[in-house]
Amino acid sequence: MSKKRIRLLALTLAVFLAVSFSGCIKMPGGNDLIINNPPSDNIVTDIAVTGAACGTPTPGATTIVTIAPTDLPTVALTDAPTVTLTDEPTVAPTDAPTATPTKAPAATPTDVPTATPTKAPTATPTKAPTATPTKAPTATPTKAPTATPTKAPTATPTKAPTATPTKAPTKAPTATPTKAPTATPTQAPTATPTQAPTATPTQAPTPTPTPEKWPEPVYKTGYKGLTGKSYTEYEYLSSDRDLFEIDHILWEVTNKNMSTLEKVKAVHDWLVLNIRYDTAYEIYDIAPMLAQRRAVCDGYSKFYVVALGELGIDCRRITGTGKGESHAWNAVKMDDGKWYYVDNTWDDPLVNGHSNYPDGYNLMYEYFLVTQSRISEDHTSDGRTTVSPNGTSLDYHYEAIELRYAELREQLLQKISDENIKYAHVVSTQSELDSLESALIQDIRTEAASGGKSIELTVYLKYGLADASELINSLLSDLVKEGANAFKTGVSANASWSAMGTGGGVRDVVTYYTITITISGS
Repeated sequence: MSKKRIRLLALTLAVFLAVSFSGCIKMPGGNDLIINNPPSDNIVTDIAVTGAACGTPTPGATTIVTIAPTDLPTVALTDAPTVTLTDEPTVAPTDAPTATPTKAPAATPTDVPTATPTKAPTATPTKAPTATPTKAPTATPTKAPTATPTKAPTATPTKAPTATPTKAPTKAPTATPTKAPTATPTQAPTATPTQAPTATPTQAPTPTPTPEKWPEPVYKTGYKGLTGKSYTEYEYLSSDRDLFEIDHILWEVTNKNMSTLEKVKAVHDWLVLNIRYDTAYEIYDIAPMLAQRRAVCDGYSKFYVVALGELGIDCRRITGTGKGESHAWNAVKMDDGKWYYVDNTWDDPLVNGHSNYPDGYNLMYEYFLVTQSRISEDHTSDGRTTVSPNGTSLDYHYEAIELRYAELREQLLQKISDENIKYAHVVSTQSELDSLESALIQDIRTEAASGGKSIELTVYLKYGLADASELINSLLSDLVKEGANAFKTGVSANASWSAMGTGGGVRDVVTYYTITITISGS
């Protein structure tokens, strides 16, 4: 080491020791260098230049200059911002705000809010505000505004959180609800109600079509029937006039909408209700039968063949004996392709001990569309006319009976209306029978409320549904008690019943009991 360098080192050491022990340095020109504070972690040193002696500053003459030392600030700025930038956006404003604005709405509000909501109002706002600061709450906009401010404001500058939550959430929620509610309610309510009410009412009126009548027959020489046949094509006709008269009857009692069963029944009913059995045994053919409205079994059976033939239904006349006497009846081919038997004569109430029914509610179906086994119980064919195959079911038979009961019900309801029968009930079903007593009691209370002291109750009871006499006995005691309570007086009761078609022990009688109950106050 040279002497020159040794002197410089010694001088430096002396200065250092002098400063250490005295705390100040005597500057040239009479000024003292005062070091107020040693360098600290804040990397700032204050230097005061005064005109007084060391340790005695002059008031009002102090000038403070802040100098950032070259060594420390340089190292701190280079390392701190660079290292911290990656993890915490606070220390690296240069990279975070500048580079991020493109991706986050913080620095570039113009691009994000405007372009993003247009394409995807729901997905874009969710990812933009959330993904940049945290990377976690990407998909959920609801959680993002809450979670982001908590973590970010601590380290992030004031500008980043301010731009992000304010602009992004404001536009995103606005765009999403606007489209969803508007489109959905408009289409749903409009389509559904329009189709439902239209289909239902259309099907309801269908079951009751207007009957399509046959063309009304007009007689002229050489008359052709409903099927285009002349009278010569029927074995049992003697003139075109007879064919015309039969067609005119069919025009009145049938129509094109009827089923085969309804047509077969309609002709049966007309014969029973309009032709009397000829007890003088004089009329056997159609012409005199139509003229006098009476005939023996031959007239019934021949008429049936021609009438059903005009309706396009195959019908045959069977001859033989009935209960040992010469007799004629019919076989009819039904829709199932099988043959069933009809004896219109014996279904007429004036034959073989059957009761005489005066009011028309007298149709029987004991021998209507029955099987060969049932007709054979009292009918024996002579074998001149055979049919095959024979039906073995009584379905058509019982269906016809129910059709007749429905007709009778309508007739009785019309009678109640026409004759103004005040307290009357038509009982055709079990449910109507079960509620009959309560209905009659209500009638008594209604009459009593109007000031009446007596009442006549009328019940039309379907034959076979219940025994009329037993029904009266079961009802009467309760009705008398109700009458006494309602009329506030002692009462007497009177009851009677009658029915058409119950004589002779016949089967399948179609009629109603007529029950009359009178309750009078004493």
